[in-house]
Amino acid sequence: ATKTVSGEVHIFDYSQHPTTPENLDQIRPEIRLTGHTAEGYGLAWSKHKIGNLLSGSNDNKICFWDIEGSNSASKTLKPMREYKFHGGPVEDVCWHPFNQDIFASVGDDRKIAIWDNRKPGAPSHDILGHAAEINTIDFNPFDEHLFLTGSADNTVGFWDLRNTSKSLHIFEGHTDDITKVEWEPNNSTIFASTSFDRRVRIWDISKIGQEIKAEDAVDGPPELLFIHGGHRAKIPDFSWNHSDTVLCASVEEENNIL
Repeated sequence: ATKTVSGEVHIFDYSQHPTTPENLDQIRPEIRLTGHTAEGYGLAWSKHKIGNLLSGSNDNKICFWDIEGSNSASKTLKPMREYKFHGGPVEDVCWHPFNQDIFASVGDDRKIAIWDNRKPGAPSHDILGHAAEINTIDFNPFDEHLFLTGSADNTVGFWDLRNTSKSLHIFEGHTDDITKVEWEPNNSTIFASTSFDRRVRIWDISKIGQEIKAEDAVDGPPELLFIHGGHRAKIPDFSWNHSDTVLCASVEEENNIL
């Protein structure tokens, strides 16, 4: 699935296309998903239900499509549901790893919304999460209650769904907008964050509060494991390797992958 500046989401079957496009002026997706009226960034496939796709956009809403469940033979598909809650662009969406009907959204209104797809009227949780826009969210793949958020206030929030009145911990150290947070898929306590400050930081929640020597404190808090500073431009995205522990790749605006 890819997002476009028009707001459409395009679905491609890569086995039906050549490795190198024959005509760059012709875009031929298998399905065009309509519903949005502006571009955006958030996009998430469900790991529980094949064909279930969420999208957040600058039109302040979330669209949900069921590609496999559609009876239409048309190459254009309208959303099965639209969720309208955020008071600004919806920056990211994320499915819950244990409950197939639960998902989350975050936006420029500084809100975290937890949704139940069976009750589409309003979110079950409405959380004012940060001091600035929230750009990213990720659920822990091992613990159904824990999740992370990353914000333009340069911090990462660590949360528990059982009590969202206050975050469990705030991770500080980045000096610019957080662009992405993601749990390490093979380890329940490790995650990484990327930022416009050109840094990838790897953290371990199990080390929060540990005592450290005064000479080690200059390197950061005990929960900070590693800082990768090889990028020369802003880092918009990164991804963990699901087959190799603590291995990830990050991309920068100068078109480099590290």
